[in-house]
Amino acid sequence: MNSHEWRLFFNLIAPAFAGMVLGGILISFAGASADTLLSHAARYIGVAGLGVMLMGLLSTVVVGIRMGLHYTGRGGEPCSSCGGPLRLFHTNGRYGPYHHCMQCGANQALR
Repeated sequence: MNSHEWRLFFNLIAPAFAGMVLGGILISFAGASADTLLSHAARYIGVAGLGVMLMGLLSTVVVGIRMGLHYTGRGGEPCSSCGGPLRLFHTNGRYGPYHHCMQCGANQALR
């Protein structure tokens, strides 16, 4: 795998990994605080942990679908530098709005 493919892989896996770690920490905190002053909030912290895990999983699914659409030719316009998928939203920068490439990280002005 070249560096562009590793970056794309990281964009796919990082949200799920972060959601699982943060969700696990929140759930373990909820279990540990059941006998303390936070006993009423413990169940809500556990639910928040599950919510964080689900959001990480949902983010991974969305990025995976976008990459799948790009590689089958049904995605949006490809990056002019590497041919990778561009993010759907645009960012307003100093020199006007631009898209960010998910594979190489290049910024491209809106056409």
